[in-house]
Amino acid sequence: DSWEHETETFWFEAIRRGTRSYLPDFRVMQRGYKTYHEVKGWMDPKSQTKLDRMAKYHPHVEIVLIRAK
Repeated sequence: DSWEHETETFWFEAIRRGTRSYLPDFRVMQRGYKTYHEVKGWMDPKSQTKLDRMAKYHPHVEIVLIRAK
């Protein structure tokens, strides 16, 4: 099992203005399965847009959101 910090950028090719890419905080490998982890102390509108676009343009990528209480 391993992890890496900010290793892969995902692009939103259809988007011409605004938020066009997303760089998750961590890529985590466990038992051959890859997930991406995002750590958020608070969710601003730009961060929410990135996560929404990830779900739309890269639905096969699993994002684990870690939020502060």
